[in-house]
Amino acid sequence: MSPSPDLTPLLPDDAQRTVRRDALVAELRRTPSAPGRQVASTRRQLVRGGLVAAGAVGLGLVGTTVTGTIGGGSVDLVDSARAAVAPARGTILHVLVRYEHGPYTTMGRISDGPDGPVRGTMTGDVERWSTDAPLRLREVWFLDPPGDGPQPTITTAYADGVLRERQSWRSRDAGRRRLTGSERRRYERLARGRTAGLSGVGASTDPVAVIRVLLDRGRLREDGRATVHGRDAQRLVGREPGYVDGGGTWSPPVDFEVLVDAETHAPVRVTTTQVLAARPDDPEPAARRERRIVNRWTFERFERLPMNDDTARLLTLDGADGR
Repeated sequence: MSPSPDLTPLLPDDAQRTVRRDALVAELRRTPSAPGRQVASTRRQLVRGGLVAAGAVGLGLVGTTVTGTIGGGSVDLVDSARAAVAPARGTILHVLVRYEHGPYTTMGRISDGPDGPVRGTMTGDVERWSTDAPLRLREVWFLDPPGDGPQPTITTAYADGVLRERQSWRSRDAGRRRLTGSERRRYERLARGRTAGLSGVGASTDPVAVIRVLLDRGRLREDGRATVHGRDAQRLVGREPGYVDGGGTWSPPVDFEVLVDAETHAPVRVTTTQVLAARPDDPEPAARRERRIVNRWTFERFERLPMNDDTARLLTLDGADGR
């Protein structure tokens, strides 16, 4: 099957990436794509280690279905999408997100030090368990290792002002720190997506929090339907305005495409596109032509788990791996 004209396959940047990633990342050439058009994309199965598998085995899916009607029996998509991602007391939100990006995004490498071994390159793929009131969360970030061997992970957990981190290649925690009052407020605002602007959206951003912010600001509107891996979805599109940062630099607006399940209205995929204008006199060659900064988050899993003694351990750094 030939690729959609809306997509340009990107060649892997090195041989290691060819081995480690079984799908070429893609950059959207137009934003947003036409309603109802199927976007050709290769689904990459997320096969993870035992640490992650333990969190999902045996836990039932709690779907979010909106039954309210507005104006002659039709469901308001914006309200339904808002209900699907809204914090829910007594439940744990569990998401597994696959991240893709265009050619102008560089993923950081994790190493033991300036001259130490490289442990892996961040993929942007993340698995997250979280509650909102109070805020508690555990995140597992996945890395592409520089060679053969098990996939490295970095796990962080937060609860009651304490932030902990563990790296899979170490036998001991990488750190444990109690945040000060101001640090805690800043961290919790960031974790809940309550930040000043969204134009700097990157790989480290929780896409659920981004959707909540966009809906709360009234940025999204309904715009047709789409198909993702054979799954019917409805489209919400919108734009976050550009702004001038504290240093006087202009940050262009960001266009959003949010695809939600046609029945449950739970998120399926989020795509952001930011266009940087060409600067012909710039000393950096890449900046002399227009660049499209594209990021895409696909939800491999989106579910709400009932809070109980068995599932509560998924929020803790120790309980998640049986220690």
